[in-house]
Amino acid sequence: MKVFGIISDERAFRSKSPVMHNYVFKKTAFEAVYVPFCVQEVHIEKAINGIKALQIHGVNVTVPYKQSVMPYLDSLSDEVLAIGAVNTILSKDNKLYGYNTDASGLMDVFQRDHIEIKNCVALVFGTGGASRAVLYALFKSGAKAVYIAGRNIQKTKKLADEMSAHALLINDVNFRDIKPDIIINATSVSSPDESNELADFIDNMPVYNVSQVIDINYGRQVNIWKNMASRMNSQFMDGRSMLASQAARSYYIWTGNQVDVDLYMARLLEN
Repeated sequence: MKVFGIISDERAFRSKSPVMHNYVFKKTAFEAVYVPFCVQEVHIEKAINGIKALQIHGVNVTVPYKQSVMPYLDSLSDEVLAIGAVNTILSKDNKLYGYNTDASGLMDVFQRDHIEIKNCVALVFGTGGASRAVLYALFKSGAKAVYIAGRNIQKTKKLADEMSAHALLINDVNFRDIKPDIIINATSVSSPDESNELADFIDNMPVYNVSQVIDINYGRQVNIWKNMASRMNSQFMDGRSMLASQAARSYYIWTGNQVDVDLYMARLLEN
């Protein structure tokens, strides 16, 4: 029996990843179990070293540790080096290998759901590890221009320069100047409970003709980005499809076997 899991703070217990992976392990007759690991920030190094000590075969990493785990890994994929964030770790031959399936998972979504990115203008909210993957996916898919909006202008400019995007303060976002075709939320905020300030700002933004709004988060009863899409008469997608694609790619990294992403999506839609 192999052990897999997800590393995060208390959000590990709210993740849908254990439900998905355990379902797919059973469906594919793969003898494994997937569990949540809640880790305090001060214990990240110990937790990563513990993967080897406990003979854990692999883990996913989610916010807020996608960048902080990197120094403790033995090898990083080209995508990780380009994006600067890890979301999947494989333990093999007493070494830890870091991968990023966030960007490839999002590109799978673009293709599967026929979301046209080539030559589009994109507006991305957020400057964390997830934002890097989103920017990478957009440029790899042929976006003409990408704007990134953050709260801290120095941090936002630094990320924009690294990823060839344009930096904006969130409060300075003006749709009519940018003319975005697609908006992607890569922050951890999707409901008013998580940030009244951002919710108020999004709720009061003027209506503009955006074709697609994507929120990489999921599971919120009230979603400020979904409300935005409704006001703009735009298509909306939450993070479940992206999560399912990421999970299928993680499964391949861990097992060497392909699995139908619909297996993951079916389980997500049940919850």
